[in-house]
Amino acid sequence: MHLKGSYLCGVVGVCLAFAACGGSKTAPTPVAAAPQIACPAAPDPVESLDGSAQVVSFAAPTVTGGQPPLTTGCQPISGATYPVGSTTVTCTTNDAQARSATCSFPVVVLPPPKLSAKSFVAFGDSITWGEDGTSPASTNARGQHVFVQLPQGERYPDILQQELQARYKQQMPTVKNAGCPGETLGSPSEFNAECFGARMDDPSAYRRFLTVAGLKQFDGVLFMEGSNDVDAAAGDSTVLPVAVSYLQKMIDVAKSSGMKVVVATIPPMVPPGADGRAKGYAIVPTYNNMVRALATSETVPLTDVNAAFGSNAASLIGFDGLHPNPSGYQVIADTFFSTIKSALETATTSSQATRRRR
Repeated sequence: MHLKGSYLCGVVGVCLAFAACGGSKTAPTPVAAAPQIACPAAPDPVESLDGSAQVVSFAAPTVTGGQPPLTTGCQPISGATYPVGSTTVTCTTNDAQARSATCSFPVVVLPPPKLSAKSFVAFGDSITWGEDGTSPASTNARGQHVFVQLPQGERYPDILQQELQARYKQQMPTVKNAGCPGETLGSPSEFNAECFGARMDDPSAYRRFLTVAGLKQFDGVLFMEGSNDVDAAAGDSTVLPVAVSYLQKMIDVAKSSGMKVVVATIPPMVPPGADGRAKGYAIVPTYNNMVRALATSETVPLTDVNAAFGSNAASLIGFDGLHPNPSGYQVIADTFFSTIKSALETATTSSQATRRRR
């Protein structure tokens, strides 16, 4: 007897050949594509100011494809501490079919920064010395100027030393305050025994610097001088060229002594100032342009203090119109720090960041 396909299915209960039973074929479960992983961009290099390992964080990798569930992770992990050098981070993903994909990227921790000079002398007039332009006693007393110095720690050389030591921990740079109140570049000033390097036989800025340079105690010099010359130039147009010529001579002396040189423009003056102390305010731009040109011709770094004061001069100069207040001295220190970091910090070489950890 001939049995139809439907009857056979009913008798056996199972279609051994589904097509013979008149049904349709079931489509196979699709197989997911193999997983792929893309690492995040390598994080920016991190500085280690003291040489210790640093915490570094980075984004998670991106995974596509694969059969869920997937397990993804990186070693070393984000947020771990990484030693100085270059460490390879490897990220891996595994899917339910035991397929995997990997990628890697470097985490770089830079060694402590260093300077090509670590002992500086700040050479200048009463602004370098740290006169308090907000003190009434510093304006006039019985017809004679009385110099009043800000407390230690508020003068720009003190602040600058703190900033340098905070960054260059393995060198601990020093900044000697060699400011001399009342000093001019172009003519001898009154002898002041308290001025570092002062000479009684020739109390001029140039001779004083010859003494300082001759000590061979400093790797670098920070020149910021000329405010008193600018005031004198208000009545004599020949003053500025003479002042700048002596500044150039001092730069040349420093170079021949093996010192790194940084030269600065002077801060603005805010008229009228107490007792006419800011009478040269209109000449400051002319003098500073001469200093900028000198820095270019001598190929030495320029610290543009005047530009840093900008439109905030009135809030950074004391009522005497000439000397900065504590906030102004902070700006001077910050500006010198930026120049020193840019011009005198030695670049990290590739060999200093090649140590790898896997």
